[in-house]
Amino acid sequence: MTFPKIGYAGLLIIVQYVLLAAAPNPYKNTFCNPVNVSYNFWPQAGSTPPSYREAADPGIVVYKNDYYLFASHSGGYWWSTDMLNWSFVTPTGLNVDNYAPTVEILGDTMYYTAGGASIYKTTNPKGGVWTVAGNAAPSDPCLFRDDDNTFYCYGGCSANGVITVSRLDPAKSFGTVGKTDTCIISNRNAHGFEVPGECNESPGNDSWIEGSWMTKYKNRYYLQYAVPGTQYRSYAEFRGMRRTSGWSP
Repeated sequence: MTFPKIGYAGLLIIVQYVLLAAAPNPYKNTFCNPVNVSYNFWPQAGSTPPSYREAADPGIVVYKNDYYLFASHSGGYWWSTDMLNWSFVTPTGLNVDNYAPTVEILGDTMYYTAGGASIYKTTNPKGGVWTVAGNAAPSDPCLFRDDDNTFYCYGGCSANGVITVSRLDPAKSFGTVGKTDTCIISNRNAHGFEVPGECNESPGNDSWIEGSWMTKYKNRYYLQYAVPGTQYRSYAEFRGMRRTSGWSP
């Protein structure tokens, strides 16, 4: 049997590759946040109980080829051209110190709201000047613009609660069109992941239904919500898919 001539340098490269492949990876269980931005903390550092980061519920939208990142209680928001380097914007006229921000785009206008806040708008998010565009949103809202430019707002944040949806009219201060519909009702008997507890072992306690989020992909609607509570390690996202009638896992 003959082998190709690879030379000393080639042999050295192969040996180094084999040694590296065989060596244990000391970082296999180490992770870091790839988005390096500053956070607000609550309570303040050094307080009792210990402080923790407030920047939960992140959401990103694309506006005029730039990325915009919003997170809870962050004192502002960020924008980026590459999702790696981020610039912070401290806005005026916008209530950003709130939970569960949600943003949608219609034409040249960006719309923003958060839990219990009004709906705001701007055509210059880098400049950070916002004005009130409409009525207050429900708890843990999710603005959703469909392909035909109709606006909807999903929401819900309560013990053993529901996820609802309302159609909104941007031309009438985002007033509700028609009635508010219920999409999802807490059902711990059918959904084991809704049962509270570290391992979903406490059926007698309340589940917390919150964090609705709507995504449309290939003409199907996917509605997510979070359950059973942020204090549990079993806290998770559930996704329902819209078919001809109702929602199903």
